[in-house]
Amino acid sequence: MEKVSKIERLAPGLLSVDCVDFGEYYQGQLWSDSKARKTAKCIYSGRPIVPGDRIYRPVTNKSNRGTRMLASEVDKDYP
Repeated sequence: MEKVSKIERLAPGLLSVDCVDFGEYYQGQLWSDSKARKTAKCIYSGRPIVPGDRIYRPVTNKSNRGTRMLASEVDKDYP
């Protein structure tokens, strides 16, 4: 299970995220906004993600590339 420890907004639609995924620590990983193409679970809030939702996703090919955060939840705390 992935856990987010820090979020910093770098620009509209671009975040720097620190998170842990099964013991692997990602520091300052870039995440960009996008639209969900399939169902998932938001690692930030635990809420379900459905196709068409605005999300943030890693801009990388690391092992956590399939993780997602609902933009509506993140944007409430990090406007």
